[in-house]
Amino acid sequence: MAGSAKKFILVGFIFILLIAIPASVYFLQKPQETQTEAAAETKLSFELKNPNESIKIGDNFDLDIKISPAGNKVSYAKIVITYDTAYLTAKELDIINDSTLGLALVGRDDLATSGFASIEIIVQGGKTINEIQKVARLTLKPIQSTGNSTTTVKINNIGTIIKGNLDSINTNALNAVGSEIKIKIDPASITPTSIPTSVFTPPSCFSLTTDRTPNGVSPFDITIGAVANKGTNNIVKATLYFGDTKYTDFESGTLGNDPYTARITTTHKYDNPGNFNISVIFTDSSGAKSNASDCTKIITAASNAGFIFPTSIATPTSINSATITMGPTNTATNSATITMDPTNAATNSATITMDPTNAATNSATINPSDTIIPTATIKPNGPGNGIIGIGLIGAMLSIIGGLIFFVL
Repeated sequence: MAGSAKKFILVGFIFILLIAIPASVYFLQKPQETQTEAAAETKLSFELKNPNESIKIGDNFDLDIKISPAGNKVSYAKIVITYDTAYLTAKELDIINDSTLGLALVGRDDLATSGFASIEIIVQGGKTINEIQKVARLTLKPIQSTGNSTTTVKINNIGTIIKGNLDSINTNALNAVGSEIKIKIDPASITPTSIPTSVFTPPSCFSLTTDRTPNGVSPFDITIGAVANKGTNNIVKATLYFGDTKYTDFESGTLGNDPYTARITTTHKYDNPGNFNISVIFTDSSGAKSNASDCTKIITAASNAGFIFPTSIATPTSINSATITMGPTNTATNSATITMDPTNAATNSATITMDPTNAATNSATINPSDTIIPTATIKPNGPGNGIIGIGLIGAMLSIIGGLIFFVL
C-alpha cells in the first residue's frame, strides 16, 4: 500500500512538471512580446534648415523632417506632408542619409501642384532609429505673400506610418501631436534697377551757308543760314553774329520744326567795306551752348570806288588780257569787241586806245557781258585837231622852201 502511494506521488509530480514548465515558458515570453510591440509615441516634426532667414516670394527654402522615437526602435517610416498650393509649391523631397544609420529611399511622391508630398524610408542592416534623427528634407518655393498671416505645412496623419522591426502589420507608432510648422512669406525683395548715367550732349552747329559768294561791293545784302543738332536737350535760342558788331537772336518758335535739329535764316546788309567773321551760337534748355568755332565764315565787302565787283567767281584757270590801239587817222566810228574766258571773270582785263578825233562815237564791248563788264579805259593818242592842222601847214611850207632852194 505504501509503495503504491509513493508511485502515485511520483507520477503526479512528473505530470505537474510536464504542465508547469511549458506554462512557465509561455507566461515568461508573453510580457516580452508585449514590451517589443511599439507604442504610439514616436513624433515627427519640422525644422527650418536656416531658421534665421526671411522667407520671401521666389526664394526656395528647406524644411528638415525629424523623427523622435520616444523609446521605440523605428525601422520604417512613410511620411505624408500637406501644404497650401496658394502660397507654396514643392520643389524636392529626399532623404537625409546618415552613413552610420544606413537610410534607404523606398519611394516618394512629389507633386508640385497637388498640395501633397510623401516619402518612404527604411533603415537597412537590421539597424533602428533610437534617438532624434533628421531623416528627410522638403524644399518649397513661396509663390505668394501671406501678409501679416502665415501658411501651414504639416504631417498628414492619414497615410503616415511609423514602425519597428517586430511590429505587426497594423502597428503605427506615430504620435501626430505638434507635427506642423507655420510659415510667414514676405514680399519679394525689390532690387533697385541701376539707371545708366546718360551722356550729356550739348548742341552743335554743323552748317553755315550763304545764298551767294561771301563777298561783294558795299553796300550789299546777303542771306545767311545755319543748322545745329539738338543734342540732349531742346535748343531754345540761337544768336547769329555778323562780325560788324551787329547780331540777331532767334528764340523758340523760330528755330524750325525738326525734332532733331534747329534751323535759322536771315538777311543782313553790309554797309561798309571790310572783312567780317560771322559765327553762330545755339543754346539749349539747360543753358549749354554750341562752340562758336563750329560754324564760321568770312564775308568780304569791297569799296565801291572805281569798279563793280563780279556777282560770281569761277575757279581761275588763266589771266585773260587784251590790248587794242586804234589809229588816229581813223575818223570813222571806232569800235572793238573783246571776248574773254567766262571761267576766269575775276581776272579779265582789257585796255583799249581809240582815236581822239572821234571820241564821241568810240565804243568797246567785252564778252561775256553777263559775267563781267570791265570799264574801258580810253587813252588819247597824239595832239589835238588844231595842232595837227598847224603841223600839216608847216610841213607843206617846208617842202615848198626846199624845192626853191634846190632850183636857185
